[in-house]
Amino acid sequence: MADVRLTVSPDELKRAAVQVEAQIAAAERDWARLYETARASRHYWEGEAADYRHRLLEEAKQEVQEALRRLKAHPPHLLEMAGIYIDAEEKAASLVNSLPDDAIL
Repeated sequence: MADVRLTVSPDELKRAAVQVEAQIAAAERDWARLYETARASRHYWEGEAADYRHRLLEEAKQEVQEALRRLKAHPPHLLEMAGIYIDAEEKAASLVNSLPDDAIL
């Protein structure tokens, strides 16, 4: 039988998911403040420079939103992996407990 050893426990995966979610939320808040500050300065710009600056800001906004969207996919994956590990551990324990006492392991 293969000797399988997990280097990350399900609890560590769950903690990491919570931590990553908090970091993503903080990044979203920071970006929103930065974006609003940049938008508030639009009155200082005129003409082509204003148009160019606005276009750059909106492009950056789209890129940041896409990056945050992709990052948000990771915490559920960590929780899913934790669930798979827990399920596998429970099935293995159940299988071991169902073996007769005189079985060779």
